[in-house]
Amino acid sequence: LWMTTNVKWNSKDKNFSWRFDIDGIEAMLNDYFDRMVDVAFGVNVAAAPQLIRANGWLTSYSSDGVPKPEVPFLDFMYKNIAIRPFSIYGMPENAKINAFQRIGQLLATRRLSHSVDRTYAFTDMIAAHQAIETGELFGVCLVEVAEDS
Repeated sequence: LWMTTNVKWNSKDKNFSWRFDIDGIEAMLNDYFDRMVDVAFGVNVAAAPQLIRANGWLTSYSSDGVPKPEVPFLDFMYKNIAIRPFSIYGMPENAKINAFQRIGQLLATRRLSHSVDRTYAFTDMIAAHQAIETGELFGVCLVEVAEDS
């Protein structure tokens, strides 16, 4: 399984989701992926067939950077790679509850962790919003909210 993340798209970023350097990835992995979960479908769709083995899957839950991407149809067809858009809003309620519980367990046991880039005070909400809009963050942006006293 190969997962992409975040919104910076060149290999100089500290991010591991980029406009794929296919030779570098293949040399590193020496294999192909059965499934790819992508947060930037439009940016990465051209490289996906080179990374996914025959009869694999490309699942994506976003394409903000390129909302109307061009898909190399024949590359997907010849390898019989399925493209499956995904939205949590379409999941059955019990599947969402189970997923949230499992994610909570993974976080609690530190088998999964959030990648926090920056934390802002609530009074710096404008700066936090601007950091998200510009795509300069690697990881999530947290805004601290004071507890009621």
